[in-house]
Amino acid sequence: MEFVFTREYQSELGAVDKVFENGLRPWLDDVYSDLCELENDNTWKNLPGLVLCIYGYVGLNRQLAIIMADIFKTAYFANFTHEWVKDVEEGQEHNQEMQFKILIGDYAFGRILKLLVEVKADCLLKYFASMMSEINEGMVIKYKLDAGYHHTIRKTKAPLYATAFLTAAHLARTDEVGRELYRQMGYNIGMAIELMSNPRLRPEAQVYVHKSEEIFEQLNQQNKVLNSNLEQVIKELHGILCTEDDIAVV
Repeated sequence: MEFVFTREYQSELGAVDKVFENGLRPWLDDVYSDLCELENDNTWKNLPGLVLCIYGYVGLNRQLAIIMADIFKTAYFANFTHEWVKDVEEGQEHNQEMQFKILIGDYAFGRILKLLVEVKADCLLKYFASMMSEINEGMVIKYKLDAGYHHTIRKTKAPLYATAFLTAAHLARTDEVGRELYRQMGYNIGMAIELMSNPRLRPEAQVYVHKSEEIFEQLNQQNKVLNSNLEQVIKELHGILCTEDDIAVV
């Protein structure tokens, strides 16, 4: 599902796509099938727009927001390619396609580090290291421990959203308490987005929406930003997931 709020960022999202494609330019034909497979992926469609949204909300400049949206898009792409390798034995097979996916994933992670240094955001490396570690743990849980969908999403998808909000807060020089609130808001919004496509998990998604609303209200009492795109995101999620008998006002 693609959210209405992304229409506000059509120009910026187009710029993100160009930066992403330029970064993979030598191998675009080789990863074409992967990109086609991602076209209907929930995270792929919504994560870059949310990065632009939170970076704008905290007052960071447009160009930085575009680069950071590309960084998170690249991180998700790298994880997607690495997910093809489900265990060590498979990764060691003499299979050119498999080896290429490993290498392109490694290249993408290296490009993330390069971009962070170029935009003088290397202070965020600790957050990305923690995010990648948590996602890798999630992959182990998913393929080795056969964890359920909800638990898997908490480890493999939610860290991307949480880290996006956390890095925005850090670059906006928010204090430690504020950074944690932003991280939690990103986590809850991400979980709501990822669970909403599964009807059985709708009640859990509603809980995450309500938590997002509570945190947003707490943060916005200080920020006092009216009718922000971030507020519209949360309202849109609420409108999709919550019934008329279960109304919470942002």
